[in-house]
Amino acid sequence: MNLCISPSFGDTLYTSSNIASQVYVGQTVSVTPSFVCIVGNQNTDYEVDFRLFEFNEQGKIKQRRETLRFQQKGGIHNFSFPSNQTPLEVGKKYLWQVAIRQSPDVWMIQRAEFRVVEIPIHLSQPPIQKTEQAERYAENGLWYDALMTSLSSTHQGELNPQVSNFIKSLVESEHLDPSEGVDAKIITRRNNTLIKLAEYYK
Repeated sequence: MNLCISPSFGDTLYTSSNIASQVYVGQTVSVTPSFVCIVGNQNTDYEVDFRLFEFNEQGKIKQRRETLRFQQKGGIHNFSFPSNQTPLEVGKKYLWQVAIRQSPDVWMIQRAEFRVVEIPIHLSQPPIQKTEQAERYAENGLWYDALMTSLSSTHQGELNPQVSNFIKSLVESEHLDPSEGVDAKIITRRNNTLIKLAEYYK
């Protein structure tokens, strides 16, 4: 589950960001994950371009099926895994890309890698409450699954307090190591935007 963000707060426009980790490869136990986007101003229509890629054994990427392009109002939206695509494979690494048209010739693009993993045995028996299951996923670093599970109990266009807390926890987990080649200033700016989003949409 992925979240692309391009929000505006008051007169300040924040550049596109996403909730997937930019420091390490995220993980999900779902072979048909949902993709959750927060797209710009709620009163504006946007053209959205979604693509999904997979890595081969040589580390090269290949796009899976065709590009999905559609019009979407701003706000928070859930998009189901494309029904015309075969499920993802456990153990494989993938890359998702969401692009939002900012002007006729300008697209704001966000990408993130993720890997599909086996669900841990202690998580295979779901509890009665979705909030508890979401907490279990978060405690095991399965942020995609934690967010999607929690969002499934909210109305379209809203974040609940639990999701806001997950976003903050994800930000806190981003430990930067200069040797990894990650630009600390970019990550810090992105994380500050995520914190503001968590407060704005809850």
